[in-house]
Amino acid sequence: MGAVSAQAEPVTVALREGAPFAFRNDSGNWEGIAVDLWERIAQLTELEFRYEVFELAEMLDSLEAGESDVGVAALTISAEREKRFDFTQPFMPSSLAIAARAEPRGWWQFLRSFASLPFLSAAGALAGVLLVFGFLVWAFERKKNEEFSARPIEGIGAGFWWSAVTMTTVGYGDKSPVTLGGRIIALIWMFSAIIIISGFTAAIASSLTMNSLRADIESLDDLRSAKVGVIDASSGAEFLDEERIGYREFSSASELVAALASGDVEAVVHDAPILKHVLKAQDVKEVKILPDRLRLESYAFGLKEDSELRESINRALLEIVQGEDWMKTVDSYLEN
Repeated sequence: MGAVSAQAEPVTVALREGAPFAFRNDSGNWEGIAVDLWERIAQLTELEFRYEVFELAEMLDSLEAGESDVGVAALTISAEREKRFDFTQPFMPSSLAIAARAEPRGWWQFLRSFASLPFLSAAGALAGVLLVFGFLVWAFERKKNEEFSARPIEGIGAGFWWSAVTMTTVGYGDKSPVTLGGRIIALIWMFSAIIIISGFTAAIASSLTMNSLRADIESLDDLRSAKVGVIDASSGAEFLDEERIGYREFSSASELVAALASGDVEAVVHDAPILKHVLKAQDVKEVKILPDRLRLESYAFGLKEDSELRESINRALLEIVQGEDWMKTVDSYLEN
């Protein structure tokens, strides 16, 4: 319940369950990104309120009929919904994405990853850093150290070899700087390499594993011949209607992902942040969220048409989301 005020009736807040935006915790109390934001708004505006829980389609109908004053959820702003009721200012960006069933790739697909752009980019950047430090040590050593030939191609090659051996701590000892400048470069490189190699190792490993799952559905066009799932009355359903793509409806993101994991559908279309959260919470493995986003979106609260609360809610909302701690609050829910 919100803060007690002089208002005649408590504000009716339509709530739709859906983590991480609105869900019951272990104590049975409501929490989540949207709930947290709304209760801060209610405190700032001294609004007394009561929650009523709806499914998405029911929430939209209740706002349109004026039976609910505010709709608190991850409501996507759309032209179609704007015809039915009003929105507050947006409080969080989002995007519409496709999640598809996927299977582990075979050894041939893994080998092909070595020719992928991400892998080649990471390996090329690593080679570039090695070459820079190899050149620098050669520049100092070429006149006083026969291990680094004065001839550029041979000498820089020796410097490249030295920097690679030093970075990997193999320590052959076949080449080592003897000049003051060369040893300073070596000292800098030894400490820098400890940090650099961990970053490049992660980048290269990521490039090899990011495509470890093979999805038969790789783009929007692939949905036209696939079994697709979507949440009833969602922005995903609106989008697929616009694209004239058939789909099967579900009432929640948990049901949507469960159907995908079990094979009842081959792909689903929903908000990317929610898909990521539910996939992680349900520990679903062989599902891949496609990198391409179908449409950029924004979340806002719904308001009944011509609501007198709109101005005060918007002022409080903007004050909160522009505050220093709001992103920490959002991150705390998305990381769980």
